[in-house]
Amino acid sequence: MQIENVNRMTIKGVVMGEAMFMEARELTPSNYKFASRLEEMMVFKNARDSYIAKMSAHAEQNEILQAQIEMARDNELVTKIVTKINKGKNAQVALKEAETEVVSMLLEVDDEYIKERSTDIRDICKGLMCTLKNIPLNTFDDCPKGTILVAKELMPTDLTTINFENVVGFVTKKGGITGHLAILAKNMGVMGAVGVKNVFINSGDYIIIDSDGGKLIINPDDETKAYYEKKLKERTYEQEKIETNKSLDATTKDGRTMKVYANVTSVEGIGKAMKNGAVGVGLFRTEFLYARNKRRFPTEDEQTQVYIKAVKACKGGILTLRTLDIGGDKDLPYYKFEKEENPFLGRRGIRLSFHMEGIFVTQLRAMLKASAQGKIEILLPMITSVEEYRRAKELLGECKNQLRGEGVSFDEDIKLGVLIETPAAVFVAEELAEISDFFSIGTNDLTQYILAVDRGNENIAHMYDSLHPAVLRAIKIVIDAGKIHNRPVKMCGELASDARAIEMLIKMGLEEFSVAVASIAEIKHTIREVKL
Repeated sequence: MQIENVNRMTIKGVVMGEAMFMEARELTPSNYKFASRLEEMMVFKNARDSYIAKMSAHAEQNEILQAQIEMARDNELVTKIVTKINKGKNAQVALKEAETEVVSMLLEVDDEYIKERSTDIRDICKGLMCTLKNIPLNTFDDCPKGTILVAKELMPTDLTTINFENVVGFVTKKGGITGHLAILAKNMGVMGAVGVKNVFINSGDYIIIDSDGGKLIINPDDETKAYYEKKLKERTYEQEKIETNKSLDATTKDGRTMKVYANVTSVEGIGKAMKNGAVGVGLFRTEFLYARNKRRFPTEDEQTQVYIKAVKACKGGILTLRTLDIGGDKDLPYYKFEKEENPFLGRRGIRLSFHMEGIFVTQLRAMLKASAQGKIEILLPMITSVEEYRRAKELLGECKNQLRGEGVSFDEDIKLGVLIETPAAVFVAEELAEISDFFSIGTNDLTQYILAVDRGNENIAHMYDSLHPAVLRAIKIVIDAGKIHNRPVKMCGELASDARAIEMLIKMGLEEFSVAVASIAEIKHTIREVKL
């Protein structure tokens, strides 16, 4: 029996089963001749359209796959492929050569986010090559029940083609907990251990993944196996209970009712969130509106219609719209960002909104228009000072004046809040609480900035810890500032979904949690078990 401590798990729980090692499939291009460059161009475009159509079926509620679809539609990769076909290469050879060039270029950049994009490129090229060769995207169809996939690397699109009735989890040697594979797996509620580098697993080995205890157990002895079989049965029973009671209030045993909201990326995700027991949306990432359009920024009317659909889907609950949060680890297909040595410390979030004031005003007007149809709050990302908040509020006031002059209805009392995700915002939390309407704590970036740990860097991923005393003290400062000035405080970062932290956060005074859709029912259950 081999026991390894592993702290990079996608979701909480226990899975156990027989390992099936998946060798990476080498997709070698066929060096065939073709009659017409124009016809070969159509071969590629038809394959691309077919691949996009397949992925679109999975992408409605997933910003990672949405971004990959946009990259497959129109980016430097496609330009290179088209150029090579025009020079006489067939579609398969052109694709492989373009992939090699683009990936090599991305890996040379001294920026972890840009390097992460190389995985997306390889994932897209794998799908395009399979489509060109008319072969299945993967070979996971023959997995028996109770399989745990083991691979050097899995791609985000691999998860969309795995039969999770038979596959109970996965283990990969590459990847970090903030990588696209892990994020997608978490959103899908799939157990995975990523970045497990120094463990050797063979097909046929029996594996237990215990994310509650942070353990990966290979070929357990009978006693250990029996213990986890019992634990798994207990957890299965508990999961059934959680599912049955997901519509119940999140009320602690001593009678304190918490609010559990959802973090969503699209209108479609809201319906699932409400079915899972959310009281509303605590974080609506508006970036998907901007990312899904490959040519231009969305218009005011296009945004208004989406926000109206979103607030109506909340069925009377609050919809918290975060203003455009790009820069750092997010970009757009049609907007070229200035090169920055450290984009996480550069022009991102509210800073970029102020830089592109016209785009920001358009979004604020759309949010105001939609507020006539339901309860909407506006959340400002990357705020570091009182002056930034005041400037945003001033622009919001100007938008209100414009709409009044146009005879357009909106919520005159719409709330404008601050996403607390920088140490600076923590240190001026009391001053911000005096003038803002609410807080939402973004623990992902807050942890990164406080600990000086790049959450996308595999080499120091073990140092990224939202339960670090420094992070917890910062959270307490923010909650206390909200209490002093009677301002609601939500938490929308990953820590809000961590069952280990719930009781502690409630003791700190947190009353509002906004979590991934897949975590709503479990977090409500965890809250109901708390007794202070």
